[in-house]
Amino acid sequence: MERTLDGRVAFVTGGWHGLGAAITDRLVSRGAAVGVGYRRPDPDVDEFFAERAGHPITLHHGSLTEPADCRRTIAELVEQRGRLDVLVAQVNFRNAGLLSIRRGTRSLTDGEWERAITGHLSGAFHLAQAALEHMTAARFGRVVFVLGYAGVHDLQGHFAAVRGGLGALAAELAREVAGSGVTVNQVATGLLADEILADLPEEALAATMRNIPVGRPAELAEVARVVEFLADPECGYLTGQLIAVDGGLTL
Repeated sequence: MERTLDGRVAFVTGGWHGLGAAITDRLVSRGAAVGVGYRRPDPDVDEFFAERAGHPITLHHGSLTEPADCRRTIAELVEQRGRLDVLVAQVNFRNAGLLSIRRGTRSLTDGEWERAITGHLSGAFHLAQAALEHMTAARFGRVVFVLGYAGVHDLQGHFAAVRGGLGALAAELAREVAGSGVTVNQVATGLLADEILADLPEEALAATMRNIPVGRPAELAEVARVVEFLADPECGYLTGQLIAVDGGLTL
């Protein structure tokens, strides 16, 4: 593989499992050093790290619900690596989607609403704010928000609000940093061929497949490739955009 990211440093939230791990591995294979954010101690995190011994990967513990954690983890990576070039923030992703309960917006509890907004939308804001401070000073950077399809016509108003808010946030940030060598984009995923897929009831899986024009879930590498494209130093003229890697699900 061409090492198009040699010397670059990336931060990937949730970069130790599922799609996040695929993104981490893809960026490392292109020459980047990657800081991986994780929320709580987990044997799977330790296993992920051990399997990649010798690779330029560091772990950073923190929660997206805590603004101080967002700033601290970014600062840790910059202190260790001396720079930050790429932020990949997974938003509204792992705990939403086909397995989450469908309930109308009027039925949401205060806690459900607050957790969605604080844990996803506010977390994305605080991470991007911290990252952009370093990127704009260096006159280079790539911010990529990765979000799932929860909230797309599926009776999940809190996640729909996150998607809408994230789109507005990404567009505003892209405008603010335009001309500074920094881009801000979104990647929206559809059904993924990951561990969650195995937990889907057959009926739910079949119904979803009927709505995907290409007739299959996405391989994780297919989505990671798009993230890598947006992270590439040569991808400096594409900003403020959403790329849906969903097999036509949202057509």
